[in-house]
Amino acid sequence: MHVGATLSANAIYESLAINASGTPYVAFEDPSNGSGATIKKFDFTDAAEIVLAQAALNASAPINPVEGTDTNIVTMAQAIVNASSSGVTVSMLSSANTQIASNGTITYGATAVTGNVSFTLTDNAGTSTSVVSVVVPESHNSSITPSVSVSGGGGGSAYDLSINNGMATTISPNVTLSLYGTGAYTMELSNNSNFTSSTWIPYATSIPWPLASSTGEKTVYVKFRNVSGSIVGNAEKSITVSTPSLPTTSSSTANMSLSQLENLLASLEAEFQTLEKEASSLSTKTSPLSFTRNLELWDGGVDVKNLQEFLISQASGSAAQKLKTHGVTEMFGSLTLDALIEFQKSVGISPASGYFGPITRAYVNGHYSSNTPGSSLFGG
Repeated sequence: MHVGATLSANAIYESLAINASGTPYVAFEDPSNGSGATIKKFDFTDAAEIVLAQAALNASAPINPVEGTDTNIVTMAQAIVNASSSGVTVSMLSSANTQIASNGTITYGATAVTGNVSFTLTDNAGTSTSVVSVVVPESHNSSITPSVSVSGGGGGSAYDLSINNGMATTISPNVTLSLYGTGAYTMELSNNSNFTSSTWIPYATSIPWPLASSTGEKTVYVKFRNVSGSIVGNAEKSITVSTPSLPTTSSSTANMSLSQLENLLASLEAEFQTLEKEASSLSTKTSPLSFTRNLELWDGGVDVKNLQEFLISQASGSAAQKLKTHGVTEMFGSLTLDALIEFQKSVGISPASGYFGPITRAYVNGHYSSNTPGSSLFGG
């Protein structure tokens, strides 16, 4: 850094001041001016301007582009730099964010992606590098769908549900719903089409549900909403609630012969075994665990521990082995991030960014629940 005019060789620095318009000045004790104060405008060298530009970018991190407004990350970074320095040009060096191209173009996808972007800062002969975290949010464009095919729920369309795995009748009003909603973040369930007294809950692919207690045909309704709060789909399904049938007799048991009583007992035992099997079938179709929220780096909680156990069980590669060696915790750290990226790559989830969002949650919940033949949530 230097002052903007020549001083005598014996000038001694005294103080730095900034006027009302923000221009910095330096006051010197100058022997050539009878030891009086000499005030000169303070100028910056190229290197000092670059330092200011770096500080501005660091202070703005993470940079958050807005869909419909921001299309290029270099343009955004240049605007940030121009507000705090002069003469510094920003150019793209590299990007670890999969939603940002080598020329700085931003693509808004089906899920939010976080990653570092490296810029080159140049001011005449001065050059430096600045690395800044950028968070590209999930697209609000409903036409964008995940690149992963997710199985589960009712199966057929992009928004579906089934009751008790597609059974037509049930003797119990307590059932299990299987749901599927592309890009769903929350859902609303109801036993009536007006959704009276219902509330929005986190999206899940399997959930226990109470029908109305009376017998007859019952219909369950569901609406799906994406992360921005827009309703993206709906579905409904019906099932008939019936009462168990009991054998009828033409006379009281008091008038039955021994063989008739034995036949009645055998019939009742067979009915009981049928009911027992149906109850057992319902209990085994309920998933023991379902991830219901998005997870990312430095999140904490029991569900983080469950995710770590799942990643270890999949043994996708060296990152999963490192996580296993370290042991599970309730903190989403760098080992969990690496293991998740490794798993996403192994099953074809794109982008493989280490973000446990709607796409990966739906894939795991849909493929590794207990009602998937030959698999369980943690392997097997």
